[in-house]
Amino acid sequence: MRAFGEIRAALAVLNAEVDGAGSVPFSAADPLGGLADGCLEILAGTREVEAGIAAVKARAAVTYSDTAHVVAGPDVPVRAQEMAVAAEIGCVLALGPRAASSFLVTSHAVTATLPRTLEALQAGVISWSHA
Repeated sequence: MRAFGEIRAALAVLNAEVDGAGSVPFSAADPLGGLADGCLEILAGTREVEAGIAAVKARAAVTYSDTAHVVAGPDVPVRAQEMAVAAEIGCVLALGPRAASSFLVTSHAVTATLPRTLEALQAGVISWSHA
């Protein structure tokens, strides 16, 4: 939870920067041009961070799914368990059932069979849609 608090604090700093109210201006000589350049830097940084967050989401979803299957035990029908896991993840991520199932399938593929894709996603080299 501490990590999320730090992320929220960093978001507050970035929002202040976008508003031109950061602690240090992007450029004292050209405030408006500096703000424009700074916003482009922020956009580039968010692209990289979003990819890393997508990798964390995928890994967390797969770990949750695997754990839920073990906790449910062998007597629970596989399809019912898959639907329950997709519903839980969909609820948390505000996704519909189809989107949640698709997210889970892609997450399993990226984390289990595409290690270089996962590494590139974690490094922010590619986006989730490219993964």
